[in-house]
Amino acid sequence: MLKVCPYCGKKYYEVKNIPLWIPESIREIMRYQPMCNCLKIIEEEKLKERERRKEREIINKKIKRYRDISLIDTKFLRSRFENDRYGDKYLKFAKRYAKRVVEENNFNRGIVFIGDSGTGKTFTSSCIANYLMDNGKTVLVINFGLYLNRVKREWAEAENDILNFVKLCDLLVIDDFGGERNTEFAIEKAFLLIDTRYRSEKPMIVTTNLSLYQLERKFTNRIRSRLEEMCYTIKVNTKDRRKDIANENFHKYIA
Repeated sequence: MLKVCPYCGKKYYEVKNIPLWIPESIREIMRYQPMCNCLKIIEEEKLKERERRKEREIINKKIKRYRDISLIDTKFLRSRFENDRYGDKYLKFAKRYAKRVVEENNFNRGIVFIGDSGTGKTFTSSCIANYLMDNGKTVLVINFGLYLNRVKREWAEAENDILNFVKLCDLLVIDDFGGERNTEFAIEKAFLLIDTRYRSEKPMIVTTNLSLYQLERKFTNRIRSRLEEMCYTIKVNTKDRRKDIANENFHKYIA
């Protein structure tokens, strides 16, 4: 009885001129051959899937590597667009921006979020960062004050390592820029950090309590001019969300 293809149902044909010197066990395998190319297509698909799986593993390892050196805590990981309770215009803009960074390979425009403490700047930038990582993009998150402390402790080696990540990652997030004490060391390192990203021509998000004018006074015009050229400037005028959360927690406690 002739075999049939288990995928399309076409019959196999019988090969009648198999040389007798071939061992019987192998001749039996060769005796019936498919008339379709289903098996070939399936093997090619399996090969492609293995390649896709390998690529995903490489991407996931890269994402994890960036996350491991970033300042990512539980609060950061909970900062996602679907967890937003306010639905303000800044989050809507941020979501459109995140989708654009994922979909357009050469998109290099960044954002400077300017606003008072507690207005949601870090939450918004974290939502963008998580969205990108969920979609296979590498993100490096830096708190500028902690970055300065690390560079002071470990000096050139640590700085060179981080600047290499700064240059290569798909998105750089610098949180609380300008919140540290103003020193010549801070000015020098701030410019080197911003300039490295500027030269890479890739997007960057900066959150700060200072205006661009105040950043210029603190860090020189070279930093301000690069930020203005690289980034949209978004003034966040929402109320202090931390007070809302504190009040909610208090009412839950006394209820």
